[in-house]
Amino acid sequence: MAYRIVVDKFNEIDISSICQLAEDKSVCYYSSLGFPFTKTKALNIVQKSKEDDEDHKVFAVRLKETGELIGGISLKHINQKHKNAEIGIWTGTPYQGKGYAKEALNWALEYAFAKLKLKKIYAFVRYPNTASINFFIKSGFHQDGIQRSEVFFHNEWLDIVEFSLLNEEWQNSPADKESN
Repeated sequence: MAYRIVVDKFNEIDISSICQLAEDKSVCYYSSLGFPFTKTKALNIVQKSKEDDEDHKVFAVRLKETGELIGGISLKHINQKHKNAEIGIWTGTPYQGKGYAKEALNWALEYAFAKLKLKKIYAFVRYPNTASINFFIKSGFHQDGIQRSEVFFHNEWLDIVEFSLLNEEWQNSPADKESN
C-alpha cells in the first residue's frame, strides 16, 4: 500500500501544531486528548512518544509530502501475555474525511499484528461520538458491546461502545487495505 502519510515520534517542535489541531472541540472532546486541551497535555504527548515504553506507544501522523502534523495514533495497555492492546486515533479537522485516519489505522494494525505479534486490538468510543463509531465499523472492527453510563464526562453520563479486531480477521480482510 502506498501511504500518503508517515508515522513517527512526536517532538518538541510539534507542540504548537498539536495545540492548534486539538483546540477544535470536535477533535478532543470525546477523545482521550480531553477537553479543554492544554499545552501541558501536548507536552505529555511528546514526552510519552519519546519513551521506550513496552506498554504504551504514541506516534505522530504526518503528511508524507510535507511532513505536516495531522494527528496521532497510540497503542496502550499493550499486554504481551494476552496479546492485545487498545488503540486510539485522532486527526485534526482539516484532515478528516480524506482517508488519512484509515491509513494511520492500517499502519498501526500492521505494527501491532506483525511487529508486536498481537492477537487482538480493541477500541473504546464514547457515545455519542458517531464519527468514531462509524470509522471503526467501516474499518472492519466488530462491536463487542456497550458499557452503559460508564463514564461521567462534563456533567453527563456517557456510554462506551467497545470494538475489537482480531489478527486473523485483519489478515483475511480485503487485500486493498487502502484508505476510504
